Amino acid sequence: MTSWLDLNTFSTGNVLTKTQAELIRTNLEFLRTPPNYFYQRPFIDADYTTTSTSFVLIDGTNIACTVYSYGNPVRIRFCGALNHDTANGRIFLEILVDGAALSNAVSDGLGAHGNDTSGNPYFFEINRLVAGLAEGNHTFSIQWRTSSGTATLAVDNVIQYEVNEEY
Repeated sequence: MTSWLDLNTFSTGNVLTKTQAELIRTNLEFLRTPPNYFYQRPFIDADYTTTSTSFVLIDGTNIACTVYSYGNPVRIRFCGALNHDTANGRIFLEILVDGAALSNAVSDGLGAHGNDTSGNPYFFEINRLVAGLAEGNHTFSIQWRTSSGTATLAVDNVIQYEVNEEY
């Protein structure tokens, strides 16, 4: 993985050396390809469902990732379409960073989504900026739970999950 490289201080009249030019090129490549993860669920795959009333991972393979951070804030974005099979059913979502809940273990997580009484999936998005992470690898994942019945994350609408370090 390319990382940011420090350059010497320049003064008027200094000539740029080949080594310094290569450092500048490496830094530009770093800016073009920051550490990130992106997943979009294919429409042909099955819906995600849960009947768990305790938080569980939605998908520990695709909606979970490890990203190297240089200590900058990291943006986590997750969107899709939820549905519930029970009248007044609720779906709760939570983001984990290195196994710790962002909501500090509040029972509702980061958000609760009520049931659409028409039975149609409805779109949601979670967009969080996490600051204060030390430089190094960090694991990000999404959990969910239901108040009762069956919660569905439908693939007939776009399901996207991305994690990006910001600069």
